[in-house]
Amino acid sequence: MDANAAAGGGAVTRGYVASRLDPRTTAGVALGYGADALLARFTGTQRGGSFIASGDAARDDGLAVTDTKSVALASEAGGWRFGIAMSKGRAEPLARGSARGARSARSVRLFAATAARRLGSGTLTLGYSRLDESASVLGATGSATLGLAGAATDFASVDVDMPLGEGWRLGASARGGRTRLDLVTGGLVAGSAPLTSFAFAFDVAKAGVLRSDDRLALRISQPLRVEAGGLHLDVPADYDYASGATRVDRRFAALVPSGRELDVEAAWSLALSAGSLDANLYWRQDPGHIDALADDVGAALRFTTAF
Repeated sequence: MDANAAAGGGAVTRGYVASRLDPRTTAGVALGYGADALLARFTGTQRGGSFIASGDAARDDGLAVTDTKSVALASEAGGWRFGIAMSKGRAEPLARGSARGARSARSVRLFAATAARRLGSGTLTLGYSRLDESASVLGATGSATLGLAGAATDFASVDVDMPLGEGWRLGASARGGRTRLDLVTGGLVAGSAPLTSFAFAFDVAKAGVLRSDDRLALRISQPLRVEAGGLHLDVPADYDYASGATRVDRRFAALVPSGRELDVEAAWSLALSAGSLDANLYWRQDPGHIDALADDVGAALRFTTAF
């Protein structure tokens, strides 16, 4: 069991309860964990490290979800660890000041399945997930004129975590998605082309850099980005004053972002008798995949202890 309470109150905002059904099978429920994150805990495949700016590419859905409730089941058979999970929550609005009523209508459901196997002293994890959204597409919303009713996305992912000896460790993960838009056609919108998206991350880490109990890690990653797809629009192109007829042209509006975010982050951690000390330094190109935004550079120093 693991639980975190909200500051200033006793309500549990994040936690899970797990139970062994038999020596090979675990079941549990959670608050504040998505299906992918809960499965990673139950199957022991969560990626280590103390990165704060670069996320886990193999579990990147492209949106932030709140009020999440999840259930998961994991088991071992034939050298593999299998797991399935389902979660439900609400998509967090991207813009500040969004009405809570509008946010409540944007429900999100996620089904996830994973299969993990040891590769020597490393681990290979394969994953599939299905994301169903109401009134949003990968977390983004649009004008009611576009008739956006929701979207369904199928993701496939692969994650490899491999020790190299002498304290070195190498990791790589990638996730690809295909999104089908649920549109109310008519007016401007005549249809859509499915969206394809992709995320990746490469990690290298070394234990015992300055001391025997410290760790230095470097990650290069790209958050989930739409690579192709968009809307077919019927756009008025000409008007005949004599006949009163309007000529409409079919045009394609790509939903590919203007930039490509790339994150480079270094994370150093040190285990202490009273807790742990973490230091981070990161650089983000085209934050949010928007090329008009300046690069983001930041640093953080944290001390964590239990009491």
